Amino acid sequence: MLPDLAIRSTAPVRFHRQRREVAFVVKHPGRRVFLPAPSADLMYGLWFALFSTSGAVALVGLGFLGAEEKFLGPTGIKWVAMFHLAILPVLAIGYVFIYRWVHRLAGWRKETVFVPWEDVVAVATRNMAVTVGGPAGIGWELHILPPDPERPGYSLAGAGISANVTSLQMAMMQWELIR
Repeated sequence: MLPDLAIRSTAPVRFHRQRREVAFVVKHPGRRVFLPAPSADLMYGLWFALFSTSGAVALVGLGFLGAEEKFLGPTGIKWVAMFHLAILPVLAIGYVFIYRWVHRLAGWRKETVFVPWEDVVAVATRNMAVTVGGPAGIGWELHILPPDPERPGYSLAGAGISANVTSLQMAMMQWELIR
């Protein structure tokens, strides 16, 4: 199981110099699943809120942050510490497995697609970060995408790789280096 996770978590693009092809891993969606992805901002916020709340309760129960030591008692402190150090990490990791299992039940699958090197498309996009104080900065991304054989001019949904770069010139240099 662990080698399978390591393989699935690697970059979805493989270059094959002798065959002059690029292999992309494409996700084919099945039925719609109403679970937020483990990497979604909603889930990051949920886990941050749970971990920080349980950590603060543990600190208060131990007598830090100006509370009395008898706030929770020895048993309560043990339960909060166990919740913070054991139960929450198991829930966070378990959610990833549940999410993948539900996707597999819903018919989602991954497939490897081989694309001739000449058909691979590179796109550089500009992203501007906006904060409360105004624009924070401009970043660039280099996207390497496989074309969709059924729809000319489009790329395959759920495939490709993106890399952050500092400027448009850096994106062009990265693409030339890969080519």
